[in-house]
Amino acid sequence: MKSCDIVGGRIRTTCVRCNKVTYTDVAPDTKEKIVRCSCGKSETYEINNRRSARDSTAGSAEIFFADECESKIHLFDASDTGIGFYVPKEVAALLHPGQEITFKNRSGEGEVAMRKMLITSVSGNRVGAKYPETSSASKFLI
Repeated sequence: MKSCDIVGGRIRTTCVRCNKVTYTDVAPDTKEKIVRCSCGKSETYEINNRRSARDSTAGSAEIFFADECESKIHLFDASDTGIGFYVPKEVAALLHPGQEITFKNRSGEGEVAMRKMLITSVSGNRVGAKYPETSSASKFLI
């Protein structure tokens, strides 16, 4: 399966059989789209709905809850708008979309950064969180 980014509500695809380029409309929040070329070849595309690029990363950090509980986490990606991380299963059961947490990370140079974040998704022990504001001044080092 190929991956495509949405630009202006459309994806750009190239047929593997005849090399024809097409632009196909995609509904918001679509995860996959099957595109059929005029030559008859069909391809399935995974749709990337992210509005900014993400970078794979690895490292440990901590999160803090409003009730002063805390947990160690393992980061797996970061972008200008948020982060993705793994938590222990017992902690994942406590998290839900819309919940506010405090994220604490130490950079490679030893600097400590703390930020408020909002949980956007929880799938098993995999969690996505975004910064409440997304200006470039709000980013921190990972």
